[in-house]
Amino acid sequence: MTDTTRDGPQWRHGFDIDGQSGGPIRLAQVDRRFFELRSRIDFRGHTGLEGRVPDATIARIRTLDPPERFLTDLGSVPGPTRWFLGSYGEHTPAVIIHDWLIPVSRTCGLDGMTDQYADRYMRFMLDEVGVRWLKRWIMWAAVALRTRYAAGGLRRVSVVAWLVAALIGLSTFLYTLLFGEIGWVTVAAAVAPALFAGLWGRQYGAGLIAGLTVPWLLPPTVLAVIGYAIYWVIESIAGVVLAWLGRAPQDPGTMAAEGM
Repeated sequence: MTDTTRDGPQWRHGFDIDGQSGGPIRLAQVDRRFFELRSRIDFRGHTGLEGRVPDATIARIRTLDPPERFLTDLGSVPGPTRWFLGSYGEHTPAVIIHDWLIPVSRTCGLDGMTDQYADRYMRFMLDEVGVRWLKRWIMWAAVALRTRYAAGGLRRVSVVAWLVAALIGLSTFLYTLLFGEIGWVTVAAAVAPALFAGLWGRQYGAGLIAGLTVPWLLPPTVLAVIGYAIYWVIESIAGVVLAWLGRAPQDPGTMAAEGM
């Protein structure tokens, strides 16, 4: 069960849990990663899909009351980026509903709904619970990236092309800024995110935000990866040493002192 404060969780402004405004979400952990949802979640706010999909679809996606076992891993946040965003928090009910909707093909009776609309819906739910503008747009960009890659085909190709272009542009910008003269190459690399975000199609905004935030999100993430790698090496060495000590024969003098 989620923790609540004296005033209740932050999602009380936009969600009803089991009919209670901002009530606790009941979850049962079934393994290292997944939880089983045992609560009904109703969203009361603006979905961002009004006029885009039929009203019946909007009514359906407002309520998550799974008739059968529904598992969620909450926020699918890679370990190295958890310094910025946790896998749970005020965004918990929004990411659970998004988990349920993705992929849309898994659900039934959602006329006009697409995976891209599900991503947009999550952004509006995040707004309702008070996640600040830049953070929720970064979260939207992250889920949109995953959705486009998972779709395969041209969408996956466009994501890979964008990623390559973004890395080249970022590297060029940093190199010319640190070691070369600031000129047209630096300017071109700086504006490249706005150009290559076009590879995201209708999700241009997500591509733009992703391109503009990479320069300051990447360094601490890389440091986190390096820190974990160092820990893993130390842990592995310790494991080998302890295993060797456990198999090594004891000294006879030590055995005698222990009364053996």
